[in-house]
Amino acid sequence: MGRIHLLIAIFLGNALISCQTPITTQPTRKDVVDVVFASGHITMTHEYYIAANTDGYIVKMFAQQGDQLPKDAPLVQIAHEAQSARLDNALVSYQDAQEKLKPTSPQIVQLQIQIEQAKTQQILDLKNYERYANLVEVNAVSQLDYDNVKLKYELSKSNVAILEKSLADLQNSFKVNLKNAHNQLRIQQESQNDYLINTPAKGVLLDKFKTQGELVRRGQNLAKMGGGETIIKLFIAEEDISRIKIGQEVAIALNTHKKQRFKAKVSRIYPSFDEKEQSFVIKAHFVSKPKVLMVGAQLQANIVVNKKQNALIIPAKYLREGDKVLLAKDNEEVQVMVGLRNHEWAEILKGLTAKQTIALDK
Repeated sequence: MGRIHLLIAIFLGNALISCQTPITTQPTRKDVVDVVFASGHITMTHEYYIAANTDGYIVKMFAQQGDQLPKDAPLVQIAHEAQSARLDNALVSYQDAQEKLKPTSPQIVQLQIQIEQAKTQQILDLKNYERYANLVEVNAVSQLDYDNVKLKYELSKSNVAILEKSLADLQNSFKVNLKNAHNQLRIQQESQNDYLINTPAKGVLLDKFKTQGELVRRGQNLAKMGGGETIIKLFIAEEDISRIKIGQEVAIALNTHKKQRFKAKVSRIYPSFDEKEQSFVIKAHFVSKPKVLMVGAQLQANIVVNKKQNALIIPAKYLREGDKVLLAKDNEEVQVMVGLRNHEWAEILKGLTAKQTIALDK
């Protein structure tokens, strides 16, 4: 019985000694790659929204998502009863002004007839005046009769001049009216153009936000267009943005292609913090990409910020505050110089050799 108690005591003693033994490791040499993780999505070089220029109802959508559209292609037709009425009225006024200025216009024709009649009367009065002028010289008619004939001729002559001026004034008035009516028609036609939305540039229709028959207001987005090439938009944490440089390699994992990885390179770093995304934004261009690439596809990326061959590394958990490690041999804490590091490992540049053993706990 005493022997059993002794064995139990020895076992418990050994267990306590084992629990107090620190976990140790030695530095190893490996080829390491330091990366920055980023999430993002596929976008295009140029993306922009197309908004309504006026209020109205959508009567026709000319394109579908994914359609490649040339510049000035019709995209959305909007209708508005009041605008249609204004355009119709302007067209009627313009056509009426054109008719009034034609030589066959009733008002012009009436004045021309009056002028012709007045000219005929003037010719008759002239002949009568000339005859009386000859008669008065030989005292064949009285001076009073001569004066009356002369006055009548002068009145008929004046009447012709007045009617001709009236015709000129009427034609000028019609010309002014035609010009004003044309301007009003042009204004309404330009306003009508606001109801036909065209593509401002060549591109692909990425998305539509309205449907046929729906009411839209001025300034509301109708569609989203994209142009140029497909690129990668990545969101970088504040603590990592200083490590990102143009030209760095990027490994892309697309949600649409789970089993494949694609290569890219950092091509642009935006200088300001994106408040909406709460991160910095960079762009990358594909070096290799899938045959089918969907705009908006979500992705994850590893940006290679550093590489090193045959680096001396230790697990990151062995690195103590102030970049120190604990030597297992004599429990001595020593200072080391750290190079590359992440949450899993740290590179040792100075202060530790591959033959030394370090401990996790005292």
